[in-house]
Amino acid sequence: MWQQYGPDVTMIGVMFEDNGYSPPNQQDLQSWCNGNNLTHVMLADGQGTQMNYVAYYPTFVVIDQTMHIANDDMWPFNIPYIAGLL
Repeated sequence: MWQQYGPDVTMIGVMFEDNGYSPPNQQDLQSWCNGNNLTHVMLADGQGTQMNYVAYYPTFVVIDQTMHIANDDMWPFNIPYIAGLL
């Protein structure tokens, strides 16, 4: 989606724990991105401050152009829905 819509879409991944269920560090983030061929931003949330938005893995939260949560648990990932918000 990022490749199709470019600067109109920002994707951010959040990692809550590493493979050993410990808070992630920069090396964990880099390893995850490299291993999954990801180029979007990944953030570490080892304290779980965003866990109230996560029901299942993966969880997709869509924030619209006005910075309001448009969908707090989109599954499956729905590109036409997001494109309609652009």
